[in-house]
Amino acid sequence: MHPIDPARLAEAQGTVTQFLMNEHGDLDGFILDGTWQVYFPPSMSASVAAHVTQGDTVRVQGAAPRRTDVMSVFAIEAEDGETIVDEGPGRNRNHDNERDVQRVPVDLIGTVVLPLYGPKGEPCGALLGGGTSLRMAVRAAEELARYLAPGTRVHAWGELVSSELASTLDVAAIALASDGVAHPSTRAGRENAAR
Repeated sequence: MHPIDPARLAEAQGTVTQFLMNEHGDLDGFILDGTWQVYFPPSMSASVAAHVTQGDTVRVQGAAPRRTDVMSVFAIEAEDGETIVDEGPGRNRNHDNERDVQRVPVDLIGTVVLPLYGPKGEPCGALLGGGTSLRMAVRAAEELARYLAPGTRVHAWGELVSSELASTLDVAAIALASDGVAHPSTRAGRENAAR
């Protein structure tokens, strides 16, 4: 069965409540109305950052994987009237603004508000109450699903990438905040599908 449901090719409109960033420092999505996860290719990152801010109402066009509140979009109509379209890898990226991404080793404690899924509906981490997203390999996210459930208080270790719009922890290990027993979340097997 194909992961994209043809019946769920759709448009949606809502308010951007949180940006999502990949472990390379590119925006690759946002949360719409607090629940829908909207993903776009990282090549659209600079254009989205230039035309969309948290709290804006946007209209998106894309496809939704089966059984998740996720949409992989190919067009975003920003509140300022700009339409941002996926023109293929690297076509939307402003190479003059590329920068070296600073990765800071940290450990943090937070409460999961939303499990995160990738553009095809695969589990890939969680969003914490403070707005930081935890990203990990699909296999690790599947094996550690109980750590990624809403309301779970976790302690995570890894490398943090952040900007003024979003922050992401590339998780190396995670534990329930109460038990202190860290479980590795290796990057081996990470499925970095082109978005």
